[in-house]
Amino acid sequence: FVGEMMKRVLLVALFAMACTAHAEKKDKVYTVQSATNPDAVDSGSQAVLEITITPKPPWVLKTTTPMKIKLEGSKGVRLDKKKLSNKDITDPKTEAKSVKAGFEATEKGEQRIDADMSFFLCTEEICQRYTDKTKATFTVN
Repeated sequence: FVGEMMKRVLLVALFAMACTAHAEKKDKVYTVQSATNPDAVDSGSQAVLEITITPKPPWVLKTTTPMKIKLEGSKGVRLDKKKLSNKDITDPKTEAKSVKAGFEATEKGEQRIDADMSFFLCTEEICQRYTDKTKATFTVN
């Protein structure tokens, strides 16, 4: 009877741990923001896309781990760079890491820039690879 009771307690504990681990995977350990500067762009003018990845403690985005961001603009956008890496981080000392890419707006109307991202977030114990997508939409006058 005691052995059977211990098995049940262990099974309940393992189930609870599995549920907790699953819940942690669903919650993002970071946020991503993307924006253009200026918000509305004049046709033929230069503007800047900024993507910011902000890890939630205890996670950090280290500048020594690989980071790849592939950019693709809509038809009316000419990108200065189509690939960004950890070398493009504007200020490596900040908790939130930002990269910037210049672009020219070549056609009027709604335009957008899509970004496919791959990066590593680390704690004291582990580093884990994450992939995500973001986009910035803006109006060209």
